[in-house]
Amino acid sequence: MMKEYYTFEDEPCRHTDSCLGAKLMRLAPITNRQEELLSRLESEESDIVSGSVLLKEGAPADELIILKSGWVTSGKTAVNGSTSISQIHHPGDVVGFENLAFSRVKNTCVAESPLRACRISTAQLNQVFEESPRISALLLALSAVEQAIMSDRVMIARRTDSEMRLALFLLQTLSRLSLMNSSIYDQFHCPLTQQQIGDATGLTGVHVSRTLKKLEDRGYIRKSRQFIQIMDEKSLADMVEFVDRYQDLDLSWLPES
Repeated sequence: MMKEYYTFEDEPCRHTDSCLGAKLMRLAPITNRQEELLSRLESEESDIVSGSVLLKEGAPADELIILKSGWVTSGKTAVNGSTSISQIHHPGDVVGFENLAFSRVKNTCVAESPLRACRISTAQLNQVFEESPRISALLLALSAVEQAIMSDRVMIARRTDSEMRLALFLLQTLSRLSLMNSSIYDQFHCPLTQQQIGDATGLTGVHVSRTLKKLEDRGYIRKSRQFIQIMDEKSLADMVEFVDRYQDLDLSWLPES
């Protein structure tokens, strides 16, 4: 039966000192000392209401946000009012990490659901880099994984097939959420509107609605309110030649300290 409720008990970081540490440990082991370094970054968390702007395009890029619960979108609004979403952030993500190489924030980041999050300065993150090369390398590896995920989206976006675009969106979302929450295996709560899904996949909201209905009619998915259940993951994966970028990683090069 599809689960049609959501509570904070579903949060993967509810009972951990470091949500970022929990995500990195999904990739490779870290020591207690390294976990403590990350826990210091998350010592002050706050609740953030849905709709809040976390980072604004053009503002000084002097802080980042470690997401402990909820969804955040990152994107731009064009002069004509159209919106494009380049990234969707989930628990364990560092929102604004791509700004580290720049003096100004590149994309506006908005809370799409109630959040728990920790704001940190770039100076705080730099201290972790200095004290632990392994954490630095793991964050680099995580960034490389995210780049591969985005490249997959770009390749699919070049095709006009809306079913392929949505299939990839659903599979990538399931992969990212299940990485942090082992109780998620075939369904997830999606707080995004159909228009926002369209903004992330290059489709209109109407096209998203029609395509989701097609996928449901074919038995690939089941949708109920804001919940989506993957009924035939293999067929969706075959459709887009899906590769789970969090699997089969080679991190043998990571430093120990």
